[in-house]
Amino acid sequence: MGKVLIAYATKTGTTADAAAMLAKQLTKPFNLYDLSKKPRAAEPDLRAYDTVVLGTGMYCGRPRRELAAFCLENEALLSGKTLYLFTCGIGSEQEEIGYLRKELPASVMEHITLYRHLGGEIRLDRLGLLARFGLGQYLKHCEVKPALNGEVIKALGVAINQEGE
Repeated sequence: MGKVLIAYATKTGTTADAAAMLAKQLTKPFNLYDLSKKPRAAEPDLRAYDTVVLGTGMYCGRPRRELAAFCLENEALLSGKTLYLFTCGIGSEQEEIGYLRKELPASVMEHITLYRHLGGEIRLDRLGLLARFGLGQYLKHCEVKPALNGEVIKALGVAINQEGE
């Protein structure tokens, strides 16, 4: 049974919550690694993992820069792993994957086994004034409030657990 690394980058905590929810679904040994923490903990040795799950919040069509940098710095090692990718945000899965193809190394994107958009939440209390105002207006007018999708998270966990069986 291979070991899984879930490496994620978050701004408001939604992606961290999604990573923790995903980790609860796993039957394989795993480690969570927050790329956003300052100062960052010692980077895990990617050679110790068979599977790497990359996660990022999406903001204005861009993944978190910490995830993009991690992918660039570890491009060769990541290309030799079984890779999964998830995003959190208020865009659609189609929109987000299009943005990711522009922002992440092509060699990493080519090796993604499965990509899923897990939904998102807007946490106004964790945003700057301008973002709070704009997204507050958005929330007033949207019929369905953005939320993490537990069913998609569960399905991603199942796919990771079944990989290699």
